[in-house]
Amino acid sequence: MLYFSSMNSLSFGERLALIRKRKGLSQQELSELTSIHQTNISKYENDETEPTVEKLKNISNALNVSLDFLVLGNEHSTLDPELNNMFEIANTLDLPSKTTLKSLISTFLNSQNK
Repeated sequence: MLYFSSMNSLSFGERLALIRKRKGLSQQELSELTSIHQTNISKYENDETEPTVEKLKNISNALNVSLDFLVLGNEHSTLDPELNNMFEIANTLDLPSKTTLKSLISTFLNSQNK
């Protein structure tokens, strides 16, 4: 399993493509979610051009990741690094998978607090 721990060593375009693919989105689908033309998404992923701050915010929101993580690959957290990586991956899952994972975590945590 590929964790995001090496995300800060990737270029912005490589990071964007990896996050988009982990989310299960095509460039066209990301384009529709962000109102950014698919050609521009492709240029960003190929490091041919960089998005404006406004477009970065749209992409970040659509992919459900922080701007810091999207732009720099950094996620400042007090979480255990391995847990943080797992949560970053979980954050890119589709809604049904997230719902299932949340239920599993909640059940486990509730059983630990009894």
